[in-house]
Amino acid sequence: MARWRAEFPAYHYRPTGDQPVPHALFNDAMDTVRAAGAEYFAPSLPLTRDEKVRQQMSQLFAGKSFDDILNLPPDYRGPAIDAWRLKEYEVRKSQEGKFIKSGIVKWRKRHRQ
Repeated sequence: MARWRAEFPAYHYRPTGDQPVPHALFNDAMDTVRAAGAEYFAPSLPLTRDEKVRQQMSQLFAGKSFDDILNLPPDYRGPAIDAWRLKEYEVRKSQEGKFIKSGIVKWRKRHRQ
């Protein structure tokens, strides 16, 4: 228990940077917690389509959201909204082709005609 109490506050990743904190030799107790979590904790749900679009838009616009664009001065707001909506449409269209159809659906489509 003492090892867990020592490792819990130190176990995190830096917000920026490429090296995890703490050192790889000081996370043994946390490995047991992660293993228990993988076995017994509730699984995380995959992102919805809207969440995926929002996430990709945030990456494309350097972390800005649509609300940030609405707070721009009036001279810049209109073109920024147009650019956002156009890019959002492109992202949604690119996501439409990423759905996987099962073999049964493909077979049914071929044999309906």
